[in-house]
Amino acid sequence: QIKDIYVGRTLPVAVPFRGDFANLSDAIVSIKVDTLRYILRHTKDGLYSAPATVRARAGKTYEILVSWENLSAGAITTIPDAGSIGGVYMVNSKNDTGKTIRVMSAEITPRGSETYAITWLSYTQTGQIYAEDTRYNTVMKKLPNSNSLTLQVLSAEIPASYASRPQDLGVGVYVYDEAFYDYFKTKGSSKLSDAVFGQPSTSVKWNVQGDGIGMFIGRSKTNKQITSLQ
Repeated sequence: QIKDIYVGRTLPVAVPFRGDFANLSDAIVSIKVDTLRYILRHTKDGLYSAPATVRARAGKTYEILVSWENLSAGAITTIPDAGSIGGVYMVNSKNDTGKTIRVMSAEITPRGSETYAITWLSYTQTGQIYAEDTRYNTVMKKLPNSNSLTLQVLSAEIPASYASRPQDLGVGVYVYDEAFYDYFKTKGSSKLSDAVFGQPSTSVKWNVQGDGIGMFIGRSKTNKQITSLQ
């Protein structure tokens, strides 16, 4: 279901967030998919949701339009199909200080220009996800002049308590529309935050156009357990 799309007003720099000012409950929000346009309903705290019958599907393109008073903004995104996910391993890497750390690595063959990021995750003995990271180490996509058919995408550092049981590990593979690549590279934080306006950088590349800033990005996710102990 398409839900919890936030619409709000920004506050001046250094002014603490005030939900009573920022959250908009009376905006007109709609999403177009194929030839149909659906009106979204405000639920709470500036969050809007589409009717339950409207589903986000891979390969589909969605256009959002928002109007409030005399202002309007919009964006278009496509929910990407994931490429082929090959080997998943725990490997050594170096952090910013040169220290050797343990991270997850996933070999991915992209379909096109979609953007990839991975998280480490830990499974229970019954195959349920027990824990998952809340950060991306980086994002990657196939660059225009690259001759390589595959990407090696790395997670952030795995805590020692999880790295000691590599047989329980795996990855969450997040696949984004291409515009997420520039957003992530300019936003100045690796945290998977829904509060996209709270980033320290002033040169963030958003994909919302018109009288607004923000991100309206298609995303899909798949999980895969470790394929080999190295």
